[in-house]
Amino acid sequence: MAEITRILARKNVPKEKSDRILEFIKERSLILSLDETNAVKAGEVAEKEELHLIDGIVYSHVNEHTPLLTGDEHFKNKPFVNLVEDDT
Repeated sequence: MAEITRILARKNVPKEKSDRILEFIKERSLILSLDETNAVKAGEVAEKEELHLIDGIVYSHVNEHTPLLTGDEHFKNKPFVNLVEDDT
């Protein structure tokens, strides 16, 4: 949600439209919490996988039962990731 919010702000998407987009995503996604245990694991994953910290937080929850659907090229060729390619 943090990254989507940042992208919408960067692209100057009007607040009302941004809110609708975020609500759509929230209704159809698993929103993960970040506690101390998850934060430590995320730091380890980010370092091991050579990811930015925010991507490490996301990727630390990914496994064969919880794959990641993303358009973020930082996850290219990572196990259990379905990369959505931008055709533009």
